[in-house]
Amino acid sequence: MLQLLNETFSKLSTVITDTKNDTKTMWPKFSREISKFRDWYLAIMAQLSLPPWNLLYDPITNNIVHTTPNTQLNGKLYALLVCLEGQAMKNMMSRKHLRANGFLLLQELHHMYKPKNVPEVIAAKTAEFWSRIKHSNTESVDTYYNRFHELLDEVNDYREMIMKPDAIRHFIFTLGSDFDSIQNNYRIGNLPANWNTDDWPTLLILCRDYYNSLHPNGPPTKDTAYGDSGFAKKQDRLTHQKKIRGWFMDHVKFKRELDTEQCKYSGKCIYHLCDNHSTSNCNIKLECNKLLMNKKPSDPISANPGHLRHIMEENYEVAIDDTSGAFVPEEISNDTNEEHLHYFARVSNHYL
Repeated sequence: MLQLLNETFSKLSTVITDTKNDTKTMWPKFSREISKFRDWYLAIMAQLSLPPWNLLYDPITNNIVHTTPNTQLNGKLYALLVCLEGQAMKNMMSRKHLRANGFLLLQELHHMYKPKNVPEVIAAKTAEFWSRIKHSNTESVDTYYNRFHELLDEVNDYREMIMKPDAIRHFIFTLGSDFDSIQNNYRIGNLPANWNTDDWPTLLILCRDYYNSLHPNGPPTKDTAYGDSGFAKKQDRLTHQKKIRGWFMDHVKFKRELDTEQCKYSGKCIYHLCDNHSTSNCNIKLECNKLLMNKKPSDPISANPGHLRHIMEENYEVAIDDTSGAFVPEEISNDTNEEHLHYFARVSNHYL
């Protein structure tokens, strides 16, 4: 009997028609893949935010309401059952207390596939947010923004409640080496006025525009992730920038190398390898110049420390000869055996 019901539901269309209002609602399918539950749940929330479902959706929290007195609308929402596939549908079909209660069905699905009360799950998601999430070289800003917020929403659902300024800072500092200048200005409090925002959509536009200025042809592929034909495809970008930064910090010594590199990338910033600003206007170079200006001159005594010399036997003898004219002791007669004097002289020279 259960198998027959499963086959019947699987043949039903995911287009649910409200015969009274003659409206159609498109419900996406969902199996038991936890990784895809959030996208499915957001698609359901998008449908429930439409006017026909306004008694089940809270526009302030952007989620379903906690309770509803509208039994008719609640019964229509139970049609979500036909959107489930495989094990997800089997689990819900056997639960009699959910029948004709779409509101409770949706809550049950959310508790099952997005558990909030397991400490190990909370710890794992929190550690992933603070330690492992980062922007990929071949990923657009918008794709990373969605991935970042998916994890942020999950962590906040666990009542960890990461503050917005902390989340924005973490987002900027996980965007990768393309945003080095923005990150350095963020550290020293020198961001442009429009970047000092706590509005996520505004920040997304700023980051997207900045990224597109560096990659006008879109995100690089895996084979060209580190630049165009002017930059070796397999060269590590971080290694290159570390080298250039070292040259900036000692520009007198590496003047020839800097000039050669600038000729190699004419019209581009040799640190970021982009043409939207010059090397002289590069934020990294300006920061290095500022550090050099604030650097105190070194102590001449400590700058030239003394050196230990290995005194050879012949050098010692020369040193004695050089100073022999400065002081000539009076001859003192003694009866010491001359052979013993030579022995002690040899031993002294050995230790010296």
